[in-house]
Amino acid sequence: MPAVRMRARLALLAPMSVFAVAFVMRLGAVALSRGGLSGDYGYDPSVYYTAADAFVYGRMPYRDFVLLHPPGLMLILAPFAELGRLTTDSTGFIAGNLALATLGAFNAVLVYLVARRMGTRRVAAWIGGMFYAVWYGAVYAELSIRLEPLGGFAFLLGMLALADHRPDRMRRDAVLAGLAFGFAVSVKAWWIAPLVVAAVWLARTPGGLRRAGAFLVGAVATVVVVDGPFFAMAPSAMWHMIVTDQLGRTSFVPFLSRSLALTTLHDAIRSIHGQARIAVSLAFAVVLVALLAAAWRSRGLARLAGVVLVVQVVVLVRSPSFFGFYLDYLAPALALVVAAAAQPAGRRLRNWYATGLVGALVAAAACITTVALLLRPADFIQPFPSDELADSLPPVRCIMTISPMALIELDVLSRDLSHHCPQWVDSTGRTYAMDALHGPHYVRRRFNPRWQADVRHYLTSGGAFVLMGDFGSLDAQTLDAVRGNKLLTKHGVVSLYEVFPRDSRLTRPSPRRAEAIRAQEDHRRID
Repeated sequence: MPAVRMRARLALLAPMSVFAVAFVMRLGAVALSRGGLSGDYGYDPSVYYTAADAFVYGRMPYRDFVLLHPPGLMLILAPFAELGRLTTDSTGFIAGNLALATLGAFNAVLVYLVARRMGTRRVAAWIGGMFYAVWYGAVYAELSIRLEPLGGFAFLLGMLALADHRPDRMRRDAVLAGLAFGFAVSVKAWWIAPLVVAAVWLARTPGGLRRAGAFLVGAVATVVVVDGPFFAMAPSAMWHMIVTDQLGRTSFVPFLSRSLALTTLHDAIRSIHGQARIAVSLAFAVVLVALLAAAWRSRGLARLAGVVLVVQVVVLVRSPSFFGFYLDYLAPALALVVAAAAQPAGRRLRNWYATGLVGALVAAAACITTVALLLRPADFIQPFPSDELADSLPPVRCIMTISPMALIELDVLSRDLSHHCPQWVDSTGRTYAMDALHGPHYVRRRFNPRWQADVRHYLTSGGAFVLMGDFGSLDAQTLDAVRGNKLLTKHGVVSLYEVFPRDSRLTRPSPRRAEAIRAQEDHRRID
C-alpha cells in the first residue's frame, strides 16, 4: 500500500513540477522586465487583443479590418476583450497575457502526458516536459498574447488523442485529433504542414485509410466552424490576407541568421559573432540530428513527432517572414522528440546514457534561459508612460495611433470603438494588403507612398493621436503633417499630439473640415 501511494504521488508530482517551473519562467521574465505586467508587450500582442476588442464591438475581421491570420486567437481573446470593455482595456489585456502564459506552462504538462501515453518512462517524459518549460524559444514567445502557444496547445491535444492505442476508440480518437489539428490551422496557417504529415502518417498504419479519413473529417469540421462564417462575409479579403498576402511577405533575415536563431543562443545572449555563429549553428544541427536518431528508436508516435519537427524546421527556414518568437512553433514537437530521445534503452544502469545526455541538454537549456532572463530584463516588457500621457489627454472623441498598444495602455481603445472611431487594428499589415505595392519585391512602409498617404489621413481623422517610436517608418511628408499639429507631451519615444488645422489663420478649411472642427469644439464644451 505505501508503494502504491508513493507511485501515485510521483505520478502527480512530475507534471506539477513541470507546470511550476514553466509558469515561474514565464512570469519571472515579465516580473524581471522594466515594464512589468502593465508595460508595453509589443506590437503583435496589442494587434491580437485589438482585433478581439473590435470583434466584440461588432467589427468583422477581413471585412472591416486587417487580420493576417485565421480568427482562432481572436475568438479565444474575445472574453478578455469583453472583460476590458467592462473594466479597463489594460485589465483585459493583462488578463489575456497571463492566460496565454499559463497556457504555455500547461503545454509543458501536455508534453509530459503525451510522452507518457506514447510509452516513454516517467523520467523521460519529465525531461521532455522540462525542456518545453525552460527552452528559451518557448519561454520568450509565451510571455504574452501570441499565436504560437495556442497553436501548440491544439497540436498537443491532437497528439494526445492519437497516442491512445485502444482499438475500440481509434477512429473516434482520430476525429478528436483532427478537430484539434484543425483548430491549430485556424490559429495560424503554418499548422497545415503538421496536419498533412499526420494524415499521411495515419494512412500508412493498419486500417489507416479510415483513420486518416476520420482525422481529415475532424480537421475540416473545425476549419468550417471556426473560419467558415468569416469567409462567408469576406471570402476574397480573407483568402488574400491569410494566404496570398502572407506568401507575398519578404523577410530581411538571411539564411545564416535564421539557422542561428533556431539555436536560441543568439536571441538569448546576443554575444555570438563571427565564425562562432557558424560553429553554433553546426553544433545545433548535429545535436538535432542526434536527438531525431535517438527518438526514432521508440517507433510509433515518437517518429511522427520527429517527422513533424523536420517539416516545421523547413517551414521556418523557408517562410516568407521570420521573428524570434516563431521558434515556439517548433517547441511541442521538439519537446516530444527530446522525451523520446531520453528514453532509457534498458533496465541496466549502463543503458541509461541517453537519459543522462538529454538531461544534460535540458539543464543547459535551463541555464541559457535563466541567464537571458537575468541579462536582458529590459528587452521583454518595456515601460509605458500611461500616467504621464493620461494627464495630457485632450477631451476629444477619437484618439488615433498606428500602434494599438498605446490605446490599450491609455484605456481608450474600447471607448473609441464605442464611439465608432476608425480602427485599422494592424497598420503594418496594411502594407501586405490594401496598401501593398505590387512588384517583385516588398516595399517597406517608409518608402510606400500609398501607405504614407493613408497614415496621414488616418492619424488626423481624430481629435488626437499617439506615436510610439513610429517616426522611423514615416517619410518626410508624413513627418511634416504630424509636426504640423500640437505636441501636447512627449515621454521617451511616446508622443501625444492634438489635431488642429495647419495654417488655419491663413487658409480657410473645407466645409467638411469646418464641420468636424465645430463638432470637436461642441464636444469639449459638453465635457
